[in-house]
Amino acid sequence: MTTFVADAAFIIGSRHTCVAMPCQDYARAAPNVVVVSDGCSSGAHTDLGARQWNLAALDAWNQVPLKNPEQYLEQLLKAGQQRTATMPLLDTLATVAIGAVEDQMLRGFLQGDGFLGFQLADGGVEFWLLDAPGNAPLYPQYLLDPQHYADWKNHVSQEPMTATYYRYDDADVLIDMHTEALTTPYFFQERPVHDVLRMVVATDGIATCGRSVNAVLQDVLAVQDPTGDFMHRRMGAMLRRDNLSPSDDLAIGMLART
Repeated sequence: MTTFVADAAFIIGSRHTCVAMPCQDYARAAPNVVVVSDGCSSGAHTDLGARQWNLAALDAWNQVPLKNPEQYLEQLLKAGQQRTATMPLLDTLATVAIGAVEDQMLRGFLQGDGFLGFQLADGGVEFWLLDAPGNAPLYPQYLLDPQHYADWKNHVSQEPMTATYYRYDDADVLIDMHTEALTTPYFFQERPVHDVLRMVVATDGIATCGRSVNAVLQDVLAVQDPTGDFMHRRMGAMLRRDNLSPSDDLAIGMLART
């Protein structure tokens, strides 16, 4: 049986350090699962909202697997509502991305925006970047209230949410790139474990590092020893070499084949 180890880490972006704001991204790993979340900058305490939605994603996954994405979304909303019920609305606005190993499949689920990528056994990589129109992600919190959901749909009525796909071969040459409109309120992908060496989920801060997303991903994937707190070590090494300097907060989780 193919097995994977999980780790996740997060760092504050330069736009927040310069104004003494807390990191509004959060990352967490547990056996066979990683979760990252990104709080909306409009709230005073969305760092807390990001943590609550991150924990809600784990709560939901312990009840419903990602292989049933619509049912998982329902469970995520229930868990999130329980964890954020007493919080001000703006503090509860956070995106969620979760990756997990289930039944010898690697599955990824993104709600709002973010990044999902696979390092493939053939030596190449493929990944998706979600884009929210007008910089207005469909936060899961909006789905809990019909009026908020209606307001969001009215705001973005002229432009759909999209996912842009990138595929690089083993020589790091871009061989495919295309953009598709999302037809569901979430984004979901899965791959058999034997086709994948590593899976990465990240917040949209991965696109704010002053380099191409693929260059950042290749640096992240260059983990030599995926044991213990390997993502903390990797991100620390990249920061020391100035290969990771996001202007936005960044959270990354990885599932690495052992």
